[in-house]
This record gives sequence, structure tokens and C-alpha cells, in this order.
Amino acid sequence: LYAIEDCTHGFGGSYNGKPNGSYCDASFFSTQWSKPFSTGIGGFSVVHHSGLKGKILRLEREKIKPALSETLNLHTLYFARRYLINDFTYWPMVNLYRFLSKNNLVVGSSSGEEICGTEMPAGYFKGIAACQMRKGLSSIAGLNELNALRKKNAQAYTEFLRQNNRNHVDRNQFANHVFLRYPLLVNNRDAFRNAAIKEKVILGDWFDCPLYPVNANNAGWNLDTRSTPVASDICRRIVNLPTETRALNRVLDFLARNMENISAVS
Repeated sequence: LYAIEDCTHGFGGSYNGKPNGSYCDASFFSTQWSKPFSTGIGGFSVVHHSGLKGKILRLEREKIKPALSETLNLHTLYFARRYLINDFTYWPMVNLYRFLSKNNLVVGSSSGEEICGTEMPAGYFKGIAACQMRKGLSSIAGLNELNALRKKNAQAYTEFLRQNNRNHVDRNQFANHVFLRYPLLVNNRDAFRNAAIKEKVILGDWFDCPLYPVNANNAGWNLDTRSTPVASDICRRIVNLPTETRALNRVLDFLARNMENISAVS
């Protein structure tokens, strides 16, 4: 049996002083739009066990070269992300992107076929384009500075929530975490999210179901949500505070105004 680390959110983090992705026989990382550093979509793997090397090299040879239309599509998305997304346009643009990618109208991190069934869609197993490599190298150059900001903001959230007797990430966890997002449990997720949209506070809305982003018809994955009561409850109540923000006080003011909707420390 091989052990594989899922490090999709964890690039730059560690566990007890050892980097994420270095513990098991292999690991994989995501470089999708919202990950620690981005190539737009895609990711990469790291292999430590010599017994896996040959298999990985065979898979490398099977990868499909991205089409010119897909590369041009990515360039358009890079432009939109850089120049068209801000606090005022974030949610409309995200919802538009998710709709377009779900219907295979733009290159997306989750295609329509991918989230509708368990079979790998035709043309799915693609290699990385040159523009993605350039984007990744550009993004990773500022990673240390960005991770420092993430940790600083996360510490501010913990201190604020702790002082107000609301659920928070324990300070003992900080040594191991980069904080791509800051998880927070609320009483009414929809009301909290709608208030954030109204006040132009960008929340992450990941993991609103145990098999995210598949939120219906889990039978194909042999998942009965009645067997995951804790995960299902958390999925109904979790939101993710932004850690890359340079407008921390605005987020803290928003939390203060919505304190009654934040779950207390149990």
C-alpha cells in the first residue's frame, strides 16, 4: 500500500517542522485560482517512493497537450482575474465563472462531466501549458510575503474571536498552518453570506457539502450523508474568512456587526 498526501490547500505549510508533501510516498498539490500560488487551473505531484517513479513517468507520456483555444481561454481568464475582479465584482464574476466552467464554456477547475459522474471525462488528462508555467513562476515569487500576511490576518481573527467568546482556530495550531482561508462556524450560513456580499466582504464558500462540489446524487460515489453527520453539520455552517486581504479592519468590523450569527465557543 502506498500513502499519498492531499496537499491541495497546503503548499508552504508544515507539520511539526517538516514541509507538507514530504511525509508520504507521494503527494499532490493544486495550483487552481484560489490556492497558495496559482497557474489558473491544474497542479503537480511529488513522488518520493522509487516504486512509483516508473508509473508516474508512463502517466506523463499519456498526458494530452492543451489546445490553442484552451491556452487563449486561459489568457482571457488571467486578464479578467487581474483587471476585472475586485470587492464589488467578486461574487457576480465567480458565479459567472462557475456557470461557464460547469457547462464547459470556459476552462474550469471542475468541468460539467467531472462533477456529474465518477468516470474521467474524455480529454481530461491534460499537461500544463507554457502560459501556466509562467503564471506559476510569477505567483510563487511573492509566496513568502503572502503567506506572512495570511498568518498575520489569521492571528488577528483568532484574537478577535477569542475575546468575543466565538469559535476560532486555537493559537497552538498556528505553527503548522499557512491559512489559505480561515474557517469559521456560523449559525445561519446563508444569512451570513448574504450580509458579506452586501458589505463587499469576500468569503470563501468551499465545502458546503461533504463531497464538494457534488451536492446531490452522491450514490455514484457510494456516499450516504447519513453516515457523515459531523461533516454534514459542519458543511451547513462553515464559511472561510479571507486571509489575503489588506483591508483587515473592514472584515473585523463586519464580524462585529454580525457577531450574533457566529457560533459561540462550545
